[in-house]
Amino acid sequence: MRLADLRAPLVVLASAASAATVALPASAAIAQAQVPTQIVLTAAPNPISGPSIEVTISGVLETTGQASQPIARQSVSLTLWGTEQWFITDATGAFSEQQQVPALGVVTANFAGTAAYGPASASVRLTGTQGLPTRLKLNPIAPAAPLSQTVVTGTVQIQESGGTWAPASFAAVRDACPTPGSATADASGRFILPVEADPGAACTVTVSGEQAGPVWDTWYEDAVSGQVTVPLSTYPVWLCGTSGPTVSPSPVGTIGLATRACYQDSAGGVHPYPDAAIDLYFLAPRSGHWRLMARSSTAADGSAQVTVSGYLPGGGLAAGRWRFVIPAAGHYLGTGAKSPGFGVTITVPATLSRPAISRSGGRIALRGRLGYPRNGTISGATVTIERYRSGRWHAVGTTRTSARGWFRFRLAARATGRYRASYAGGPLPGAQAAYGSFLPAVGAAVRLR
Repeated sequence: MRLADLRAPLVVLASAASAATVALPASAAIAQAQVPTQIVLTAAPNPISGPSIEVTISGVLETTGQASQPIARQSVSLTLWGTEQWFITDATGAFSEQQQVPALGVVTANFAGTAAYGPASASVRLTGTQGLPTRLKLNPIAPAAPLSQTVVTGTVQIQESGGTWAPASFAAVRDACPTPGSATADASGRFILPVEADPGAACTVTVSGEQAGPVWDTWYEDAVSGQVTVPLSTYPVWLCGTSGPTVSPSPVGTIGLATRACYQDSAGGVHPYPDAAIDLYFLAPRSGHWRLMARSSTAADGSAQVTVSGYLPGGGLAAGRWRFVIPAAGHYLGTGAKSPGFGVTITVPATLSRPAISRSGGRIALRGRLGYPRNGTISGATVTIERYRSGRWHAVGTTRTSARGWFRFRLAARATGRYRASYAGGPLPGAQAAYGSFLPAVGAAVRLR
């Protein structure tokens, strides 16, 4: 049976309410007619030297006043360690219970009252003469996922006078962890204590004896476990090195990027993560979709270097944001192990190709195409048309490229000589402008005859 963990005076006497001085309803009138009662409750021996001692808990139900009278044949409840028992008072109004006390605390007796007698209650605190040597025995802890809730289980024991270790029934157990927890042991001293699987956060489990003046509220003394570390079922993984270009991709042809992977063990130690799979993703501006560009793995020191092309299939440019991702693998928790997105500024060589003099309907023009390697086109760009004379090139006008990169500039029929197109360079198209630019370019010269 379990002791209710109450805190009350040694002996508490309760009586029926005194008569009111105003008119009472019917129920109150009945209560006014009841005879006031009290319970006198005692425990012997008290204080108690240990849990193997038999204790007699005795009580008397009687009327109040100087000439108190016992109340026989009435039902009285006795709350012992969380369990309620019922007794019928004898001819002297007495009732009693004998047993070995599993824990210290408060015992409470209650009389509900009858039509003739008012209700009453009383409590007695069971205390100890001493704290006994105490120990904590912890069970192996099951591995848990990082930062998940799990439990530490074990048993609290006290050493009795003969040297035998016995359960410390209902002992209060606490842990000293980043997220503190507490529990109460059962009658066999077993406890289940909630903890968090926090890598590197060592905990201790404690039991604290309670002494108030010359007596003890528990039979156990202070006890502290060794450091408790929750083993991890999966190891946290993250990118612990700088992620970014290893060389300046200017002009872009290939882009070299590097990073480093680490993991954390149960004790909080940080280690390089070798042979980890590494994925490299690219996010084009305004696309909203990360695109897998390359896969690699880490070396023994956790480092990885990946080289990718700066040109996308179809002539696009890999100008935007990049990031590394470590996929989950076995006991290594890679989910969410992503580097912050980082931009790589690139410069792209431009080309002025297919220069030619065209004639149509009596009109003469210089035409050509502005683009970049891998069949890319530069649209809406300004192209300058130049004519060679007096030993140098002179600008004679400008034109803009079409959506497919073509340009056309009308020439005067009598202005014969050598012509060429030049491009001063400019930003990458659209939202990619923040991530690089095109280099200047000069086309081959052609002659107008």
